[in-house]
Amino acid sequence: MDRSQLPPDQPSPAPPPSYAAQVLTVTARILELLPDALANPRLVNAAYDIATDAILTPVPAAAVVQDSVQRAENALPPYDGAVCGEYAARLRAAAARLG
Repeated sequence: MDRSQLPPDQPSPAPPPSYAAQVLTVTARILELLPDALANPRLVNAAYDIATDAILTPVPAAAVVQDSVQRAENALPPYDGAVCGEYAARLRAAAARLG
């Protein structure tokens, strides 16, 4: 059997998450460092900017970067007084929906 093929009884591995989902997941991980702080625009935007730089800087195609940023920004949940720990959970759920 070719080593690049999985045996027929094993499921195919899941595809990697999209860049947009990765941005949201990294944003969540950063916000989890301050779980009891109020999730406000300044704090969330700072975490989002760090995550965007970390995930998308290595991506060479500008169109892919722009699409990923747009998809991630469209998926950001509202702040509505949540603390960072709760907001991080919402970000993870949004990332899972993006795939």
